[in-house]
Amino acid sequence: MLLATTFGDHYHEPVNPRRNPPPHQPLWATACPSRLPGKGQSCQRRVGLGILLGLSVVLGSLQNESSAEAYPYAALRVADLVLSGPTDGSLGAIHFNPAAIRLASGSQIMAVGGLDGFLGSYQRRDLLPPGFAPGQQQAQVAEPTRISWMNPKGLVAASWDLRTDSVTLAFGLYTPQMDFTDYSGSGIGARADLASPTLQALTTRYHVVKSETYSLWGNLSVGLRLRPWVYLGGGFNFAYTRQRSLFFRDLDPRVADDYSCAPGQGGAACEQWNDRMSVETDVGGWGYGFTAGALFVPLENRLWLGLSYVSPLFTNRGAEVQLDGIPTQQPWLPGDPCGGFATGARLTRRDAPPVCGTARAVMAFPHLVYLSGRGRIALSSSSRFSPTAIEITSWARVNVPPRTSPVSTVDLYLERRVFPQSLLPLPLSQRPALAITWGLRQIWPRLTLGQELLYESPRAEDSAVSPANLEGHKLDVSLAARLRVHKRLSVLLSVGVTYVFFSEQAGERYNAGQAATCRDSLYDISASACAETQAGFAVPTAQGSYSLVIPHGVTGLEFNL
Repeated sequence: MLLATTFGDHYHEPVNPRRNPPPHQPLWATACPSRLPGKGQSCQRRVGLGILLGLSVVLGSLQNESSAEAYPYAALRVADLVLSGPTDGSLGAIHFNPAAIRLASGSQIMAVGGLDGFLGSYQRRDLLPPGFAPGQQQAQVAEPTRISWMNPKGLVAASWDLRTDSVTLAFGLYTPQMDFTDYSGSGIGARADLASPTLQALTTRYHVVKSETYSLWGNLSVGLRLRPWVYLGGGFNFAYTRQRSLFFRDLDPRVADDYSCAPGQGGAACEQWNDRMSVETDVGGWGYGFTAGALFVPLENRLWLGLSYVSPLFTNRGAEVQLDGIPTQQPWLPGDPCGGFATGARLTRRDAPPVCGTARAVMAFPHLVYLSGRGRIALSSSSRFSPTAIEITSWARVNVPPRTSPVSTVDLYLERRVFPQSLLPLPLSQRPALAITWGLRQIWPRLTLGQELLYESPRAEDSAVSPANLEGHKLDVSLAARLRVHKRLSVLLSVGVTYVFFSEQAGERYNAGQAATCRDSLYDISASACAETQAGFAVPTAQGSYSLVIPHGVTGLEFNL
């Protein structure tokens, strides 16, 4: 873990070759003199942690604050509404293209909700080292870690046409990004127990044990009809983002515990199962952005073409959102150092009281550009069972990271001491991605049926995939229906499944031995191992076999007032 801290009233400095003992001599032989009776073991642990923390100070000081970013992935669709795209006169358009809200006549209210199910597995490719779990004396093949959890989603929106033919106002609340990950099965609120055999044997523990990230967006939009065939729209976005996480870090990656750090030789990569720490953070904050779009109707009631843009969220830091967590109770009660805190950071070591304080993370949202089209073919129906029209729909989305940095950092303020940047790098290694949909709809007077196929390219590099970053090629098949049960009320339903295909190179970039290599280079910032350590990839392997299927469904109501 890249963590800068203090012992006493001073920082431990990084290794200096002029003052360091020879490589074969333990550092504590010098740093922990024999004149300190009974303090040798404690001092050794403090010095070992200090070496790692000294590395953090060096690398952290090299990190530009503006590059400390996380990258929350945007949902494939807003609330999975297949019949509410960028060229549809539906309130789902407040996210895609606010110009389209003007297509609907009158005023509307929409409320939808649903779930995404995550079903899959992760199996570590490298062998588990001896001692990985309590009582385990030899290396062995890892058992698959099952993926099984559900994420909620929703949209509530309303529009008012001002009783005109040219202006529509709309307001909505929705969740374009929602992620509740739990590999432990104990719930996000459970504290980490370092003695728990379940958590000790969890192969995902260095990447994520539990994680909760969500953004609740609000949108105030206006749609204008400038000409019979030209529509413009714009919207103001505001969002509250919350991030909670739990993962583990070893306290001293120098020591290999007599097990190879080399890739392909068991993959232990310096795992310190006897001296590790759990890290819990809980942070949140606000951000603001905008949406703008245009819609063209060159053939009335037959062809619609759209172009729109959704900006990242901004704060006074620029295209970033600062998430803060502050304990509700400081100083902490004797015997309960973290008593009563709601947000912040909590670090726990075996047989030691937890250390708590404030936490700060920085998150950056992507640029989204939509290009869309919808065409309608009227049919002469001779039977009430035959549709009166067929529509062909398509839209493409370009998802662009706001910057090139692959790192999310968390600043920790523990025991009222302030620590430098780059404390907990959480790599994503994001890259631009393209999503494309093709859809077919059958329209009757009271019923619309839709089928849609969606593909999206990976939003992260294959080598940066981990249990905390399940990214790959995505193929989604969805079915939808809108049934008008009353002249002013319609029922909406969408169901589908997303298949995620992972590369054979998934997770291969992670290697905890890079931290030791960086140390051996005397913290040469030009060395690739130091760059990988700074970026957060110097943790035990995430290479392995991944599988993921995401069934999803939503239902809701649409009122025309």
